[in-house]
Amino acid sequence: MASFLVDPKLTEFLNDNNLKVTSTYPIKPEIYARHFDFEKRKKFTGFEKIMHLDSKHRAHLLRLYPHSDQVALIPIDELIAHLYPANSLIFSDGAAG
Repeated sequence: MASFLVDPKLTEFLNDNNLKVTSTYPIKPEIYARHFDFEKRKKFTGFEKIMHLDSKHRAHLLRLYPHSDQVALIPIDELIAHLYPANSLIFSDGAAG
């Protein structure tokens, strides 16, 4: 995750004032392709095989655990600071170690 967040292409994408960026979803395949030899395919979540169980049990589970669907948002610069603390090796000499 950290290497994705500090990729120059993502930084360029996020700093483009002409875009109203609400998601990194459109740029992910391009960034991943720069670092890995991936075969293009539809995104899978791992949830596909049990989707039928979700519709059967979700209402009951939400009654039992009403706050379980919460989403936490954190500004990207804060997230990077958490992933790369100032005293970590990546900042000791300016290169990932």
